[in-house]
Amino acid sequence: MQETTQLNRLFELLRNTPASVRPNLVIIEHDEMLFCYKDRLSFSQYASGYGPIKGIRPERGDILDFFTDLELIVDQVVISFLKLDPNVVKHFDELLDTVDLFSKIKLLNSWSLIDSLTKEKLISLKEVRNGFAHRWDKTDIKYKNRRLASNLENFKRDAEDVFNTLVELYNGGKIDVEQIILKLSNESRITS
Repeated sequence: MQETTQLNRLFELLRNTPASVRPNLVIIEHDEMLFCYKDRLSFSQYASGYGPIKGIRPERGDILDFFTDLELIVDQVVISFLKLDPNVVKHFDELLDTVDLFSKIKLLNSWSLIDSLTKEKLISLKEVRNGFAHRWDKTDIKYKNRRLASNLENFKRDAEDVFNTLVELYNGGKIDVEQIILKLSNESRITS
């Protein structure tokens, strides 16, 4: 049985907290991710050392799930870079929903948050997502001009490099999970 982590404890506290008073959070560790925004709450745990990438198969669901996590991280990097007032984040998040991933990648690069190599990897990875979103037959999906199924290890390596780069970039401002747990615990005792 897997040990309960701080993020798992926080997730359980947030599940029992009314959505109207939950803090907006995205906490990304290499083996876990917690997302809490408005009424959306999710917690993902990955096998140790696997993250969201190593278990990926060249299947539509696996690829699109990975890109959901990746784009969430990209959005949070943009928001954290701009150091927006918490009252403005909600509106900016709505704006980000209208911006395509390619444009977000270009912004990260033009702001010098990612280098040209990471930008190129992200663009190549994005083409796989687009392939699964717009093609019926998965044998038509290519990564760097080779069928994805035969080039899956290169795809995974690049995906892991990009994911780790974005996680490290995002976690530059480390969130004190224990402090959030204490605050929520205290607030729940007060309202009980």
